[in-house]
Order: sequence, then C-alpha cells, then structure tokens
Amino acid sequence: MGPIMLQAMMGSTILECEHQQQMGDLFPSIAKDSEVQKFCNDTRRDMDSMEQAHHDVDDNGLDSPPYLRALCLRPRFLSVQVFSTPPQYACIQSIVALTPKPREFLSLAELAIRITRKTTVCRVYSLCVDGGIAWYLLQIALHCRDPLVRDEAILALDGYASQDGLWTTRSLHALALRNHVVEQQNVNGDTTQVQWQRLWRREYYLEDGGERVVLRFLEKELELDQWILVEEVGEFPDKEACAKWTRQLNPPSGRLLVQEGFPHASTKGPTGLPGQMDL
Repeated sequence: MGPIMLQAMMGSTILECEHQQQMGDLFPSIAKDSEVQKFCNDTRRDMDSMEQAHHDVDDNGLDSPPYLRALCLRPRFLSVQVFSTPPQYACIQSIVALTPKPREFLSLAELAIRITRKTTVCRVYSLCVDGGIAWYLLQIALHCRDPLVRDEAILALDGYASQDGLWTTRSLHALALRNHVVEQQNVNGDTTQVQWQRLWRREYYLEDGGERVVLRFLEKELELDQWILVEEVGEFPDKEACAKWTRQLNPPSGRLLVQEGFPHASTKGPTGLPGQMDL
C-alpha cells in the first residue's frame, strides 16, 4: 500500500500545499484514488475469504502448535484490515467503526507478550526482525478513537521491552505518550471530524534506531487563536527510559514533512529513516 499511496500523493498537489484547509480537501481525494481503491477492494475480498479460516482454529491449549500459529497470524490479519485501507481513515465515522478490531488486536497482543515472557530467558534479548507487534501497537495508540483502547496500547508498549525490527520499543512508547498529550490538546468545541482532520497533520520519523524521535503536529496558538504547525524532538539522555522532548523552531513552511524526502523537494530531507505520515 505504501508505494501506491506515495504515487497517488505525487500525482496530486498535496506535497506543495502549505495550508491546512487545502490539505484537508485533498486527503480524502487521495484516499479515493482509483489505484488505492482497487488495492483496498482486493485486500478486503481476500481478507473476507480468510476470515472463516481463523474462526475454524480450535483452541487446543496455549502450548499447542496450531494455537500458537493462529495466535501469531490473527494479529497480522487484523493489521491488514485496520492499517492497509486508507480510505476508511478519511471519515471519522468509519475510523470509529474500526474500534472492535484494535481492541481484539490488543487482547491477542497481550497474550502473545505473556507467552513470549515465558519462553524468553531475558526480555532485553527479545528480537523480532520483521517488525513484530510493537509498530501496530503504536498505530493503535495514534489512530484508534477510543481513548481507553489508546491507553491500553500505550501500556502494552511499555511492557513490551525489546528490539522490534529496526526500532527499540521505548522510542515507540515515547511517541505514543507524547501523542497522548497532543490528543488532549486537540479536543475542543470543534466537531469530531474537524478534530480528526487536525490529527492528519501528525508526522514523525525516527533516527538512530529510535534514539531520536522527530514529531510534528498542530497546536493551538492562544494569542493568535489559530492552529499552527510545531515540531518537537524526543531524545533519551544518558540511557534514561523516558524521552526528553524539546520544542524546535517552527517549520519554515506548512508543507508535509514527508515531502522533504522526495527528489523534487526544495529542502533537504531528514537524515534518519522516514517515519510515517498519518492518514
């Protein structure tokens, strides 16, 4: 889905936009791009055909190979349903309707973490080369519209100490915690759809395997009575568990952070691996 979304973005004018209202108008149209829609429809059809297979797996006990395989596959299945269909992120009603799936993912993730703790000699040495579940826990903490589910995802990240793919999970946990504050500040008298559109501007990337986290989001400027784009950097001084967040100079333009990584961009891109634009 990533390359298809990038192609749709590059085919629009969104990378040149600097105003929130313009981006708010373009995001839904990009999510409804014909290639994006085709991919999502094909994925949905495949997922529907696989749904019954997951329900047919008998619970033969936590130690049985069929159960453990199903336990590993079901979260992957849910992650495709929730995170690989961008059109459903355009509307607050559709994203709210997804809530039961992240809730199920968390239940399975908690069980998987407990089993991992039993079978791992030392949690520090827990390593997953393909990304594991931590990245999906972060996405739930960022996107799910149920605050209780988001809090559960943050707690799960805190208890999942490991090297998950390229990233240390403490960086993902720090990002989820900072987003908790962003979510609280975002709630005001506007409609839930307007609040959700502001959250589209959350962008982040990780450097040095997650030792440094860069986050951009919209914040209310009380004196101007308007929402402005700000940037913060989270770092872990002296190997501390909690990140220290430092406010940077406001971005020179309102353009998407992701556009800095494209060859045609006028500014130099980030030095670390790109993170994700939330849509």
